[in-house]
Amino acid sequence: MIGHGDLLLRSPRYDSPLRVQGIYITPTELRETIQRIAVKFTHSTAHKFCITIPDGDATPAGNLDSQLSCSVIKRRLSDADQLLASVMLWTLERNSISINRLMTEFQLGWNKASNLVKRLEEMGIIDRPEGKLPRKVIPISPEEIPEELVNFIEKAGYSRYSINAAFYGQ
Repeated sequence: MIGHGDLLLRSPRYDSPLRVQGIYITPTELRETIQRIAVKFTHSTAHKFCITIPDGDATPAGNLDSQLSCSVIKRRLSDADQLLASVMLWTLERNSISINRLMTEFQLGWNKASNLVKRLEEMGIIDRPEGKLPRKVIPISPEEIPEELVNFIEKAGYSRYSINAAFYGQ
């Protein structure tokens, strides 16, 4: 071995160890790199990931797993919640909605569309029904949306920019 970064890779693909050149990254450097990447790409990700990296520096002794453990857990909403988040953003782009319009836009049946409208009403996104008139959308700016609903929409893969764009048509 020549020096820092040299290592022998043992793999089921090869009969003997293979010499490779790599770099050593401390857990602190890895955490900072992941945070920079996460900030850069949060607007374009469809699903959120949770990356756990231990605190402290790695020790030179032991195998690679004991030196650095990084687990990625995919957090994904159910299909129903994903649909609800999409319907919420679609609703925020309008002044009023109706079950028929929701059925047409999202290709839903009457029951599913009416259940989504009931949930939007419970969340305070749309007003109570007034006869057969379309329901009015209550929030008129992004600041009027409760933080838990913003977090729900973000968990579905949308950004705050998407929420602002729904109101201001960007």
